[in-house]
Order: sequence, then structure tokens, then C-alpha cells
Amino acid sequence: MKVVEQFKRRILDLAIRGKLVPQDPNDEPASVLLERIKAEKAKLVKAGKIKKEKNPSEIVIGSDGAAYEKFGDGDSSNTEAQRRRVDVPFDLPQGWAWCRWKNISLSIQYGYNAPALPKGRIQMVRISDIQVGRIQWEKVPYCEIQESDIGKYLLAPGDILFARTGGTVGKSYLVDDIPHESIYAGYLVRTKSSSMVFPKYTKAFLESNCYWQQLRSGVIATAQPNFNGEKLASMLVPLPPLTEQRRIIAKIEELFAVVDSLGEAADNLESDAKRLDKKILDLAIRGKLVPQDPNDEPASEIVKRIAASHKSPCKNQGKPIDPPFEIPDSWEWVRLKELGVFCGGHTPSTSNPKLWGGDILWVSSKDMKSKYIDDTQIKVTRLGAEELNVLKPGALLMCTRSGILRRVFPVAIARRELTINQDQRALTLWLPEMIEYVYLALKSLESIILSDYNKSGTTVESIIWNKFVDLPIPLPPLNEQKRIVKRVEELKATTRTLVTF
Repeated sequence: MKVVEQFKRRILDLAIRGKLVPQDPNDEPASVLLERIKAEKAKLVKAGKIKKEKNPSEIVIGSDGAAYEKFGDGDSSNTEAQRRRVDVPFDLPQGWAWCRWKNISLSIQYGYNAPALPKGRIQMVRISDIQVGRIQWEKVPYCEIQESDIGKYLLAPGDILFARTGGTVGKSYLVDDIPHESIYAGYLVRTKSSSMVFPKYTKAFLESNCYWQQLRSGVIATAQPNFNGEKLASMLVPLPPLTEQRRIIAKIEELFAVVDSLGEAADNLESDAKRLDKKILDLAIRGKLVPQDPNDEPASEIVKRIAASHKSPCKNQGKPIDPPFEIPDSWEWVRLKELGVFCGGHTPSTSNPKLWGGDILWVSSKDMKSKYIDDTQIKVTRLGAEELNVLKPGALLMCTRSGILRRVFPVAIARRELTINQDQRALTLWLPEMIEYVYLALKSLESIILSDYNKSGTTVESIIWNKFVDLPIPLPPLNEQKRIVKRVEELKATTRTLVTF
């Protein structure tokens, strides 16, 4: 399995375990949802639209915390003898419920058997017509069928078709677009879900490992594998509240879009997770990670305020910027030096013991291995700090000379209210309002910085300062910066979970 496919399967597994989006205690619990589905089915049975279930059951949680299947119509005559222990695949969050596929389905039905014809009364979808997640309508044949039988097999949006035999057994297709009146063939089984279940969520479950593991144990092991409607009906499904189903699908679609942008997979999940993180950052600084809001103050106003605060013209200093890529209209291209105030660092003399071992933190590139400056054990005395610049909370620290510049550009944020100093190989940019966004922009541009702004030295690498300060930075509106930073953190947290899950 390709790594991109592995990522998608892990995303789905997290989704159906309730680990992809947070739960909302205000959501109607799935147990109530199942009761409403039961009432819906009872009305349809009474109206003669569906058949009454032969052996109704529901899964409940006992006083011992275990899952049990209770048989019958759920009246007071139900006894302990009418229920049995169920080994569920995993625990679910509060508000979710385990159920059988039959509990959320209105019907499970085999298709119509008839010869395929080039012309006829109605089109008939076969297993072979479903390829790469879509029905190839241009290849779907016709068939002859009695008018009185059409309604029984007529496809509708929200139906799910299953291949019940052959090499594609278990594969499913969610019917969404039906250009022509169509029925389905005999080697397919069609399930109609309750209107109270989000079809895209049930389809996501059908792509998860939880589904496939159950299917493999239920497939009849013959020369022609077969999965029948009875086995499908007994499939265990983790059911979230309806509103959470929709949140889950929105998150899945968002993550799938990012994963698809990876293209060819790498050798392993961990290395591909790093690629995925880089892709997230790349989308972020191109204005493709979150939608633009026309009500946001445009970035041009930020540039004007920065220029005014510096009491000198800020925009269009030096040569015009040749944009490396397109950005939204509300964004601005600026040079790094136009964003804030820079100050350099200094290293107290190492030969003077009176300057070291005090109580004032002193930061070097070794303390810049993550987004925020790590607590450092290196300290200087107040005498040693007299000639050093103070690193304010909300400042961005960049390392401009270090051996590690061959592979990474060290940059970190000071977030604690401490008196912190930095060595002479570091550079500070103070712009507290935009610090989080500028940090991720620099991390996204890391490969460009290391290749185009780096000068190889005899012992260590160093950033070409006069060139580096002219680095073009894509600047969004301030409110959008905040949305971007939040979304990046959410997506990166998910990729970390995917690797460790």
C-alpha cells in the first residue's frame, strides 16, 4: 500500500474512533439518534414501504461497562437470556454508540438479474462499471425489466452499492449523481440508510480498517469470495452524533486534500509526515489553507502602520519584489526588513569567569530546536549581560551563523517574560502581533533560505545578512494570519497523530 493511501486509512481510523475532531457535549447522543431511526423504520413498516426486521436487536452498554446485544423489540419482557456479550473492536467517546449496519439501514437488497443490452428500457449498473470510485456511466449497459419491478431496484442518491462477490468483494460506492434512471445488477447489493445518518460518514466507515477486518472474517472462503446481505447487516458500526458525523467528514475532506497534494509517496510514514508538514506550510503561505474573508483589513494597511511606526518609508525600498508565486489580492509581498526591528547578539568573553554562571539566561542556537525557545541552562552574570541586547517576549530569534545551517535554519519564538540574551550568531526580530505567522513563513521558506541566502564558510555556514533581509515574505491580513496559524497547528497535530497511531 502506498504511503498516501496509508495516511488516508489512518485518517479514517482516527475518524471512526472519535479522535479526528473534538466531541461537543451539546450534540444529541448517538443513542437518541438510534431511537429516532427505530421510530422512523417502524413508521415505514406500518406504511408498507419496508419489511419488518425478522430478528431485531440493539447494542447496549451493561452496568459492567461491557457491550451486549439485546434481542427483541425492546419491551419489558426482554430478559438476560435474550442478550449476549459483544466484543467491540475498540472503546468509543462519550455520546457515541456501537450498532449493527442493520440498525441504521432501511433495507439491504440484492440487485436485478438480466442480460446486458446495448439498448433497452433502463440502464443497469454492474460491478465492472464501478472503477476508481466512480460509475463509468458511458459504459453502463441497458436491460429489459417489467415496469412494476423498477421501483424495487431504482437507484437514488445516498444509496450504497457493495460488490458481494469476486475479486472486488466488499468494495463500496456511494451513489451521488445519477444522470439517467438506473437500477443495479445481481452481483451488487444495495443498502438504503436512514435519512438521519450522514451517508458520507457511513461511506468513510466502509473505507476504514474496522470495516475491512470485519469483512475479511465474514467473506466465505471459496474460489469465488462472497459477502452476503446477512453478513453486511451484522457489521459493527461506530456511530457518532449526527452533527459530529458532519464535522468528521469536513475534517476528512480537508486532510485528504492535503495528503493528495503529496503526489508520489515516500519510503515510510515518518518521512512522509515531514513532507506533509512542509506541504501544509507551503499551502499556508500561498493563501490556500484557509479561505479569505472580504471583511478582513487588507495587509496593505499593516504595511502602512509598520512604516509609520518606523518613522520612515517602508514599502518599495530597493528593487521591486518579483513575486515567486501568486497570492490572494488582500495579501502583500514585503521584504523581511520591512516587518520590524532587528537587533544582533553578543557572546561575553569566555576567558572572564566573572561574566558566566550568573542567573540571567543566555540563548544560543542549541536552544532553538523547536518553535519556542527551550529553557536554557547556560547563564551569564549581570556584569556579563551589561552589553547584551534583551530578547523580549514576542520576539523571533534567528540563527545567522552555525554549522547546522547546512541542513536547517534555526528560528524560534520567545514566549516567556524572562530576561533573555542571545549570542552574536543570532538575530532578533520583534513584531509581537505577527510573530507566529512570520515564524511559519520562515519555516516554509527554509529550503530557499539555505540554498539562496547561505554562504559556505571554512568551518561553519553563515547567512548573507545584507541579502537575507531582502527575503520576500507573503503577508496576509492580520486576522487571516491568526486563522492560518491555528489551522497549521491543527493539521500538524493530526500528522503527528497519524505517525504515532
